Amino acid sequence: NLTIKFTVKYTQKQIHAYAKANTIAQEVLTAIRTVTALNGQMKEYDRYASSLSQIPSIGFKKGLVQGLCQVFSNVAIGIVFTAALWYGQYLIKTECRTYSAGILVVVSEDFFQTISSSI
Repeated sequence: NLTIKFTVKYTQKQIHAYAKANTIAQEVLTAIRTVTALNGQMKEYDRYASSLSQIPSIGFKKGLVQGLCQVFSNVAIGIVFTAALWYGQYLIKTECRTYSAGILVVVSEDFFQTISSSI
């Protein structure tokens, strides 16, 4: 599935970025006396903040891809339902005398429930 592929890709990027920030934090906390003695708090803060700066853009891209995949899925389902209902009313009006509006409603409801349960 395309959604899963991109979700995994961007989640791995997020995990890598958080791991990088975690490494910096552990480094600084381990050597807190040295950092304080050399007055390097702001430098380490900037280094930590820069490692976290890419995370929001990764999250935005991940959300955008997931949203677009959801939109595509919903549009495809809508098109299929529209085509099925149009074809059903076409059969009722023209060709088949055995079909009725009741049968169309029952079949379309069953189809809708099948699609909804598989999502």
